[in-house]
Amino acid sequence: MESKSNSILFVGLDVHKDSIDIAVGQAPRDGELRHIGCIKGDLASLDKALRKLLSRGQVLHIVYEAESVHRKS
Repeated sequence: MESKSNSILFVGLDVHKDSIDIAVGQAPRDGELRHIGCIKGDLASLDKALRKLLSRGQVLHIVYEAESVHRKS
């Protein structure tokens, strides 16, 4: 039987204007990290990628990083 912590997949999203880089890490938090790839920055592409990860049967813990928007005065 798989332990509860092994059923968690940490998903990191690095959001850019036109793309999203995806990386995953197995629980526990010091588990192996892997870059999955880069997808288009639209919702359809993100939905497809997350559904693929969900199909593994693990609980996803998702975090994202996005650059702040700098505005000129």
